Amino acid sequence: MSTGAIILILAGLVLIVGATLDRDWFMDRRRTRFATDVLGSRQRARAAYIVVGLVAVAAGVLAALGVINLG
Repeated sequence: MSTGAIILILAGLVLIVGATLDRDWFMDRRRTRFATDVLGSRQRARAAYIVVGLVAVAAGVLAALGVINLG
């Protein structure tokens, strides 16, 4: 398993957990507050981060299986 795949999976999991549990350490960061302002609410920003996290995990798994090359 490549290092890039591991990083994608871990980053995706952090995004999913932080957004799902609505943790202040995640949702009060500067970039997350920007997403909240752009999307109009904290709930929408959380949903967007969950989707991005799922995409990152899926890409990491596909890279680990050799389906895609992070190269």
